[in-house]
Amino acid sequence: MAFSIHQQRALAVIPKVTGNVSAFFSGLIIYTIVRNENRRSRTYHRLLFGISCCDVSASLWLALSTWPVPKSSGLLWAIGNDTSCNVQGFFTQFGIASSFYNASLSVYYVLVIRYGWKEHQLQKVEPLLHSFPLLWATISAIAGLIKGVFGAASLWCWVAAENKVFRWAAFYGPLWLMIGIVTVNTTLIYVHVRKIERAATRHHLFRDFSSTSPVPASSSAAAPSQELSSQPSTRKSLSSNFSLRLSFEAVRSSLNTTDNSAVTEARREDINLRRARLRTRSRYTREVAIQSFLYAGAFYLNWFALTITRLLQQVNGKVYFPLLLLAALTVPLQGLPNFLVYLLPRLKKLRTPQGRERIAHEIASRLSRLTSVGKEPGASSGHSEVVDFTPQSELFPEIEAIDALVEESDNQDSCEDLPTLIKDLETDINELEGKSSSPNRIEETA
Repeated sequence: MAFSIHQQRALAVIPKVTGNVSAFFSGLIIYTIVRNENRRSRTYHRLLFGISCCDVSASLWLALSTWPVPKSSGLLWAIGNDTSCNVQGFFTQFGIASSFYNASLSVYYVLVIRYGWKEHQLQKVEPLLHSFPLLWATISAIAGLIKGVFGAASLWCWVAAENKVFRWAAFYGPLWLMIGIVTVNTTLIYVHVRKIERAATRHHLFRDFSSTSPVPASSSAAAPSQELSSQPSTRKSLSSNFSLRLSFEAVRSSLNTTDNSAVTEARREDINLRRARLRTRSRYTREVAIQSFLYAGAFYLNWFALTITRLLQQVNGKVYFPLLLLAALTVPLQGLPNFLVYLLPRLKKLRTPQGRERIAHEIASRLSRLTSVGKEPGASSGHSEVVDFTPQSELFPEIEAIDALVEESDNQDSCEDLPTLIKDLETDINELEGKSSSPNRIEETA
């Protein structure tokens, strides 16, 4: 594994950049969650908080790169000793908690999307979703210290190459297990969402009925009756009682026609309203499922290169520079893709005209309060004493305005309401399936 000086510099510098970038964006997620009581109370955000805390720890220690490595290792810019190497190795191994947390997040999405769990149900299993990542990370890291397996490992201090069994038992084995769990859960979510979409398509839930009502069969009988009653009698043999009865039948038929038309139109309106609700719920379910897929994709991105690198090293004893360089780029960068996935639903809202208009109004309102803060209500301009009581957050009205819209978004599209939306969607589909097996059947019953 003899790399050139330029290759060694690249391997030493890239983690310093990507690690600090990752820590910054993971810190933004932590800040966004901690400062809002509504988010702190929800399982989804607490899981993201756990992931982000682990990412901050791992990214900062990986950003040190070769600095903690003992000088005797011969790695570029290695200025550490055995103690510093053990400390970095401990926290690098503790970073396995992030992959466990990603598996916990995928379990959360399965429980919410596929099984329709509500927030109070999720909170009962939430301790397990936190305890498994933290317990395994802590136990494996302490075991590494006790066994003395930490040493120089190409990019930073971690389990030395000669301790292959510990590497696979404590890190790569569990990592691949978590990748498998995430893959299975993602597949379950995909199959479930596709099932809902196929059911919606089968029942034409995305197509409204025409407002034009078909003429009921009774109208065809009413027409000749009305026509017959309106015509003058040409037969002198018709009695007056028969004429009165005929007129009564015509009037009753006309009333029945009007009632049937009204009922038909009311049923059409009801079906269209139900379909509009189903469209909204199906779209929201799909968006949440897509977010779960993106979190899984970010997880794969972080660990793919390093896993392949170590697998090839295990097979033929060689380390390929392009793969190792990619690992130096992606492994410390865990926080950035998670932040982008977390931010995506908010960005979608801000792209709408309504979102942009409300953001502009919120910024103007906060700027107005910022300029008027500290002025006493009855004081004149010449004697008013301006005291700056402005909160630190108010000094950034653009950020606060966007965050206000995000908070409103969290309140409206909370994970607590999602199971209800999904169950209502499936219930409505089953009801429509029970009432009719085809759109023609619906029109006939209407």
